[in-house]
Amino acid sequence: MEAGKGLLHKQEATILDNVINKLQIYMDQNKQTLYGLAAKMGFAYQPFYRLMTKKHLPTLNSLTVIASHFGCSVAELIHEDVFIDVDCYDSFADAVNMKKSPKIRAYVPYKKYSQLIYSNFFAVKGHVPWQGYEQSSTDHKAIDSKYAIFYRVDTISIDGVFLVNYKSKDVLLEVVSVSSKYVIALLNGKETKIDVASIKPIAHFFSYLTLMKKNQPIVLGVPK
Repeated sequence: MEAGKGLLHKQEATILDNVINKLQIYMDQNKQTLYGLAAKMGFAYQPFYRLMTKKHLPTLNSLTVIASHFGCSVAELIHEDVFIDVDCYDSFADAVNMKKSPKIRAYVPYKKYSQLIYSNFFAVKGHVPWQGYEQSSTDHKAIDSKYAIFYRVDTISIDGVFLVNYKSKDVLLEVVSVSSKYVIALLNGKETKIDVASIKPIAHFFSYLTLMKKNQPIVLGVPK
């Protein structure tokens, strides 16, 4: 770990935030203490604590150690997005039945993912659930709308696009309003009131798969 020298440059501060965000997510998901994680990675506690409190900058060596522990590259570690390895299904039917499938690495915005770190994410090939979904405008990204990322849910409590079982079929349902007994959803282009008891929620659409441009050091959506 490298001691901080005055105020951090903006780029250094951003990189440090990105690393800390991933470390914090890991600790939360694994119920790991800061002391325990430092010991597991082979760091002395005090330098690691100073890193987490932004009083030290990580060295390339320490970034390499952290990346190795997470099974990622240094580029992935310092990137603003969070990487998640998810099952990639060929169809909604496979997703519903949780058929054994290969994993791909997806990259998702930290702010959105930080609210859903305990959720079960997956990807589905060949489906574009919602063309109106707003994506990040960062210039290094491209969107592959042939893949959609979902996370599993048991209830519909917010609006959005959901994979549900409705009238004995697994379908995508765009929900525009929710109450305790009913949802308002778009069916055949019309707003329709549906009893929540008649719907079995399966998953909530999260985003499309994000791809890096060819000149970037990492590639997103590659088989694991």
